[in-house]
Amino acid sequence: MESAITLFGYLILTFLSIVVPFLSILLSIFHGGVSKLKSQYEQESKNSEKNLKEQLKRLSEAEHADLDEIALTIKVSIKDLKLINKKAKTKLSYLNPKRQVSRLFVLLLISFIGVLLTLIMKICIYDIPIFIVVSVAFFALSIYIIWKLLCILIEVRGTIDRDKNEMENKALELLSKIARTGKGSFLEKVYIKIQGELIDNKEDDKQKEFKLYLNNKNSLNISIDNLERRMAKEVEIGAIFPRDFIIEKTTHYSTFTDTNGNQIVRYYVSQIHGNTEQRFSSPLVLKPIKEGKCVIQTFIKAENIESVYRNITLNIEEVPF
Repeated sequence: MESAITLFGYLILTFLSIVVPFLSILLSIFHGGVSKLKSQYEQESKNSEKNLKEQLKRLSEAEHADLDEIALTIKVSIKDLKLINKKAKTKLSYLNPKRQVSRLFVLLLISFIGVLLTLIMKICIYDIPIFIVVSVAFFALSIYIIWKLLCILIEVRGTIDRDKNEMENKALELLSKIARTGKGSFLEKVYIKIQGELIDNKEDDKQKEFKLYLNNKNSLNISIDNLERRMAKEVEIGAIFPRDFIIEKTTHYSTFTDTNGNQIVRYYVSQIHGNTEQRFSSPLVLKPIKEGKCVIQTFIKAENIESVYRNITLNIEEVPF
């Protein structure tokens, strides 16, 4: 038993002397990414708090007018907003490197002291050393924090990679503009499709309009249609939404909240052959929380496509009961 406790003590010392300093170094190396991710979650938290106040006001009005079904849908949206706010604040707490590393150090130190006290005092309840129970509990909590910090580091790395790719794409686009001698260097007939509708803004300059239901999850099927003969490379498409939308997060598309509170959704594909439609398996799932018409800007860019921005209109209506 003593040998097992001693080995456990060595394990804690290993974490104290190697893992904690290593995490501190990683967090300091990725300081820029940590700061950017922190500002993103701060903006998400602010957005959700503003939306919560508006939804609570709408809920009060709906309950006052005895609109039970509408009040129920608003309550679901409020629940979603509270969850988003809670997640954003939790992420923010882990994006404070000094606080988390200090917390980790204290927990592991207490755990190690528990091992020492177990070996020295040998106080038992029902033949179970009491201090080793405390030690294991604090060590388990430390492992949980380390796991959360590693997840944060993965997110930070993703943020850095995304910014790097954006800079490279901009540089490549500028170089391509300088180098080209005439038309034809870039593909032009490459379009986003939403619900099977081609977004080209050419039909009498009329924007495509899509109907969504207020305070309900709506799915938009997204695809890219390459009508050129040549391959499109490193293609990125997306749309920019205001804070009045709750966008479901998945691994199939990325979401980013900028400093203005806008939510940027991106899909990416490495290549699309000529005369080919690339359909994404996961639809864009979003819940509007404000009624009325909303103009959304979509974009498409690639290694051999100049950045193109086209607008669509989302018509947000109450669910017909």
